[in-house]
Amino acid sequence: MGENDNMDQAGLRDELKDLHRGRGVRRADVRSWLGPGLQAIARVSDSTGDDDARSALVQLIRDHSSTFPRDLRYLFLVATGILVDHPFLEERLAVAEQALDRSSRVLRRRLRTAEQLLADSLTQTYSRGTGPYESQGWQWEEHRFHLVLRTDAQLTLTRSLRALADHQLYIHESFVIPGRLADGMELSFEAVTGLTVLDVDHSSPNNWGVTLELPQTLTRGQCLETELRVTVPDSRALNPFMVIAPLRPSRRAVVSVDFGNPPVARQSWIIDAAIPSDVASHGLRGRILDPASSPVVTGEFVAPRVGLAYGVGWDWAA
Repeated sequence: MGENDNMDQAGLRDELKDLHRGRGVRRADVRSWLGPGLQAIARVSDSTGDDDARSALVQLIRDHSSTFPRDLRYLFLVATGILVDHPFLEERLAVAEQALDRSSRVLRRRLRTAEQLLADSLTQTYSRGTGPYESQGWQWEEHRFHLVLRTDAQLTLTRSLRALADHQLYIHESFVIPGRLADGMELSFEAVTGLTVLDVDHSSPNNWGVTLELPQTLTRGQCLETELRVTVPDSRALNPFMVIAPLRPSRRAVVSVDFGNPPVARQSWIIDAAIPSDVASHGLRGRILDPASSPVVTGEFVAPRVGLAYGVGWDWAA
């Protein structure tokens, strides 16, 4: 880590400490007290309204504290005024003292630890002076993937899209379908809700680029529920797993696979926070499940960690 990174991290730590003043994040006129580093990361500009700025900041804190120990996350959310609405930090810490059975002195020391951890997370995730997802201005907040395996494979992606910038009308996605897809095999992409498919680019044997249009222009902070259906003509061409490996923070992911009756798989398992290379090599298996007893296998994951894989794996039936 270079000198500039250390300076950025120290500055962010000071800005995070300032969030505890007065009513915390509930103070009026957000841009007057929110530090420049956090404004850049949360994409707060002169045109951002108070409610949108506060919402972006709170979501940023929730996302990046999601991996903290439970007591440390609770303490930080209370101290910043997200969970408790009291006019002064001392009053909010009194609530945490009772809930955590710790003295105010201990909690203040722990609060410095939380600020450091959060500053570490932010500086590792965002480049200096830039906001998150600068290149596209949107993110998926929740993922619900449902795969039905029969002769073909039909994947339905139900997701919540959040606009991070004004004038958001188009999004571009890349789909990687691991497996032995025959030459000339074409996938179909069908927009069900909240989207229109404008263009599909089959750029390589296992990669598809898709351009999607939203039903109306979104402004910063708006959310839209979407549903997209992808069909693979031959299910056995797929590698035997369905996983999501988030590139950006999200609140929740649900992955379910319907193996049918009789099932097309002889056994299955949940994949939870696995290294992607282990998934591909079947090097990591959870508790073995019998699709004959429960044809639909579902994994639910809260705040999946960026870069790790979550979903369902299986062995094909004969």
